[in-house]
Amino acid sequence: MRAKSKRKLAWAALVFAGLLTILTIGAIYHSRESRLHNTVFRIGFYKSPPEHFATADGSAAGNAVDLLNEAARRSGIHLQWVYSPEGTDDALDTGQVDLWPLVGDLPERRGHLYVSAPWYMIAYGIVSRENDPIGRGSESSAITVGTYAESISSKLTHRSFPNAKVVVLESQTEQLRAICNGEVEAAVLTQDFAQFSLPADCQGVPLQMVDAPGFSIRLGLGASYARAGDVQAANVLRDELATMASDGTLVNTEFHWLDRSLPQTRGVFYLLNSERSERLMAAGAVLLVFVLIQLGWFIRYARAARRNAETARAEAEKSNLAKSEFLAAMSHEIRTPMNGILGMTELALDTELTVEQREHLDLVHRSAESLLSIINDILDFSKIEAGKFDLETVDFDLRESLGETMQVLSFRAHQKNLELIYEVSPEVPEALCGDAGRIRQILVNLVGNAIKFTESGEIAIFVEPQTGENTAGVSALHFSVRDTGIGISPENQTKVFEAFSQADGSMARKYGGTGLGLTICRRLVEMMGGRIWLESEPGRGSTFHFTIRLAMQGLPVRQGDPHRANAAVAQSRSLPPANQLIPEALQREESRVKKILLAEDNPVNQKLALRLLEKRGFDVTVAGDGRAAIEALAKTTFDAILMDVQMPEMDGFETTAAIRNQEKFSGAHIPIIAMTAHALKGDQDRCLAAGMDAYVSKPIGTVELFKIIEDQLNAANKRRTGETEVLAGPIPTSFK
Repeated sequence: MRAKSKRKLAWAALVFAGLLTILTIGAIYHSRESRLHNTVFRIGFYKSPPEHFATADGSAAGNAVDLLNEAARRSGIHLQWVYSPEGTDDALDTGQVDLWPLVGDLPERRGHLYVSAPWYMIAYGIVSRENDPIGRGSESSAITVGTYAESISSKLTHRSFPNAKVVVLESQTEQLRAICNGEVEAAVLTQDFAQFSLPADCQGVPLQMVDAPGFSIRLGLGASYARAGDVQAANVLRDELATMASDGTLVNTEFHWLDRSLPQTRGVFYLLNSERSERLMAAGAVLLVFVLIQLGWFIRYARAARRNAETARAEAEKSNLAKSEFLAAMSHEIRTPMNGILGMTELALDTELTVEQREHLDLVHRSAESLLSIINDILDFSKIEAGKFDLETVDFDLRESLGETMQVLSFRAHQKNLELIYEVSPEVPEALCGDAGRIRQILVNLVGNAIKFTESGEIAIFVEPQTGENTAGVSALHFSVRDTGIGISPENQTKVFEAFSQADGSMARKYGGTGLGLTICRRLVEMMGGRIWLESEPGRGSTFHFTIRLAMQGLPVRQGDPHRANAAVAQSRSLPPANQLIPEALQREESRVKKILLAEDNPVNQKLALRLLEKRGFDVTVAGDGRAAIEALAKTTFDAILMDVQMPEMDGFETTAAIRNQEKFSGAHIPIIAMTAHALKGDQDRCLAAGMDAYVSKPIGTVELFKIIEDQLNAANKRRTGETEVLAGPIPTSFK
């Protein structure tokens, strides 16, 4: 609240400062305008008809006088005309006058006189005899040039003829007379010929005028820097003259004086507007060129960026492909020896052993299962990080799936004398659509952690609809796993969902684990459109919550009592021995021994599969690669093929394709069961798409393997007898 109040005060201070600035500027402007209207400005003139000159009574007259008086009247400025024969520069420099009506913006005046934007223009030329032409820039000291004092003509004369002898005359008419009688050789005169007439001395004397470059002088209002407000007054009057030129006021003055200079004055404003337009067009052209250059650069940059993006995408795809290949190779290389360790250990445990030997092998088997669980976590996390982890979408019964999961976990809970409870709200739909295996993985991880960190009490699992989140065809469910264990301190609760992290280092030493389980759970929950969080108090236990969104199959909701199970009851209904789960069709003595072709290149896996199959009464032929399998198939008829995917010479896919091509001519169909260490998403689909009938991943579960073999043998037998059977999809890999 204090920070918010400070922000409000800062905004208020900023607004107040802005208003104060606006008021100050307004007050200054009003003060300047008031001073401008209350001051009398002295404006000088001398004899320079028709622009300005003195009448018989000494008052100012001329077209410039009339125009400036009208401009002053319209703008509210008071002018006092002062006759100043000494000329423009002296009158303004000495402070005798404040303004001057027409001042050329010449370089020598800059710095000590202010000249406004032009409002008048006078063109000059160099006049001389035809037989003695003189041009601008002559540096001869023998030239005599006529001029009259304190005029633009005088300044142009000194600039154009710096070394000439200058004779000062009273008027332009006197300058012409001096040229004609030979007193001077040239003179700078205005091109407004109405201002003078040829004297009698010039009758019969041929003259010429040279229109020298730079002799068209634009004139503005002159002002002195000595007094404040003079420059402002000059600018206001000049702006008002521009307004008069645009609204037609100049025409009346032009008609009054019958003077040709005033149309030229109006032309100055037209010229200035034209030049302004040209400058704007030039600026626009420059801007357009700049924009085009920028656009070209942007297009080039965009193309380069697109090429870089395509290159980066190609590199990313290449990198992802490399990751996928690495994960596939890692999965194969790790699971293949694990299959040998677990399988051979199970075979050894099924033989006559001493008590000490059985204890040692039990420890080996449990250690191998723990190692496989860690490997599965690492591979799952790697697949998630590589973006190669996808969810399945299958129909399933949540209550049935949850019951099976709790039955598996109840044995572990019973070993620690813990009660395991689960309850599903009646409002939860029965028939859902999603990845039941990954939901089971989340629950096994959370409940497994609860069992690990709880020494006494109970673990309770609740499932209920998430309030306000259900939409048409989608069910949002809220799961919670509550325990009475050691709990987690508040400072460690944020760490438990991070990769390779546990609440503290002592837990890893005491309870074990990689710290990946909860990270994988979080990623899985997020992929299912939900979130995961926890509530915990040290010494009181923890409750892990997660939500997921599942599609509904549209079946009715089952009404009934909540499900409850506990470890003791579940343990009393312990699973029957493994040999009782072996299908009866494979346990009973059959009239014909089934022949199995085993295509496997790994010697350990060959021996393991051979022992398992022969122990169940199968006649097994071993082929070390795909070519050997095809050769064996050409010599003997087999009832089924167990096909490893990754083999030298010909891999499992190539071998399957060759067998299916041969069957197109024979009409037969031998069941091919993929038996591989490839366990990534898509491997099962790839095997089925290649023509294989079923899929089982290594390490191989004995019950699962023989269940698939029985299904495929029964299906093959019904095909031979003409019966049809729709088989369920291949049994998914058991989750470790």
